[in-house]
Amino acid sequence: MAFPSKFLWGGSISAEQIEGGWDEGGKSPVQIDYAGPDTGIGLRPVYYRNADGTRGQMHQFDRLPEGAEYVLFDDIDYTNHEASDFYHRWREDLDLFAEMGFTTFNTTVAWSRIYAHGVAGGVNAEGVEFYRQVFAYARELGMDPVITLYKYDEPTYFELTYGGWDNPAMIDEFVAFARTCFTEYKGLVDKWLTFNEINVILLFDPENPRRVAEVHNQMVASAKSVVAAHEVDPDIKVGAMVAGQQSYAYTCDPADELANQRAIQDRFLYCADTMVKGRYPGWAARTRAAHHVTDLVVSDEDAATLAAGKVDFLAFSYYSSGIVTTHEITGEEAGGNLSTSVRNPYLRQEPSQPSVRSRGSRPWPSHVSSTRQDPRSLGWAPWTSRSPSESPKAVSSAASTCCLPARAWCVG
Repeated sequence: MAFPSKFLWGGSISAEQIEGGWDEGGKSPVQIDYAGPDTGIGLRPVYYRNADGTRGQMHQFDRLPEGAEYVLFDDIDYTNHEASDFYHRWREDLDLFAEMGFTTFNTTVAWSRIYAHGVAGGVNAEGVEFYRQVFAYARELGMDPVITLYKYDEPTYFELTYGGWDNPAMIDEFVAFARTCFTEYKGLVDKWLTFNEINVILLFDPENPRRVAEVHNQMVASAKSVVAAHEVDPDIKVGAMVAGQQSYAYTCDPADELANQRAIQDRFLYCADTMVKGRYPGWAARTRAAHHVTDLVVSDEDAATLAAGKVDFLAFSYYSSGIVTTHEITGEEAGGNLSTSVRNPYLRQEPSQPSVRSRGSRPWPSHVSSTRQDPRSLGWAPWTSRSPSESPKAVSSAASTCCLPARAWCVG
């Protein structure tokens, strides 16, 4: 069966993972520029100098201790400084994408190349022009770019100035960055994602209550960016991108079924519902309580912003699945990119590999049904324009497989 003409098939990269050129072209540093190679902990170690001159180490997404500063050490291999050298070899890389028959590709715009030191520091014209060339060449090769604005790579300037995403001042900084991208690349990019896997910081750091405020401010920033995009060009489509957390109840015990339902709500739908419906789901307080937060205040202004900035489509990634149970069980552990659980005995698993189910993305149309305003749009749909009264389309940015119905819109 052939793919329809509007089916987008491609590959996904990101500035922080592949670009290199970490201090070239007017770019400022981001946290990962101070990180060494993965040591098997899942999050890369970031190195800094303490106030007393000693070396410190923390995980990616953590914050500098008081008085510490980011510095480079001679004995650390900072792999992101060169990465895959996309910054210098982007034409060659895009040619390879085109050779594979891709009709789209997904990458990120490095915030630190556009606003190296925030709005106060002004727009970096050299960075703007770099991405203009990339997107224009991709179109020459027949690829329709799907571009992400943020993948955990804000300039370190913001951490030093505002602390982090729990500071609402980050919202306007991000919206200014987004509006500049929508304006500068109008005609080259008409499909955007605001935040990559916006829910992951809740998954990586569930015991840190600060993460709830960070995600809230990011979803407000996303909503304001959707409004800005439609002001720049009504034909621009802006989506949410959420890490798909597929899980199954381990037993038929109703307690397991309920626990799994809540797990999917907490891990996936907390963000997906809010960004698609434009309001927090009724059970959101329970999710926040699991992160030790009982006092998040959603102002009337923020509520109005979320309602006005509903996304045009929903994207999700899928890596592997897990199981949820209320019972005490033992067994072989199955690791995944974003989760770990006891191995599912009904799924094939290679040694030391996650439980990857080739049809694992199939349940998502039912999961996202709670985000639908119109139940008639539950099926997979081709990319089409929609009026504000229509429902977003389900999109899969599948990391491990693209075994989706042929009418789906897919970025591989």
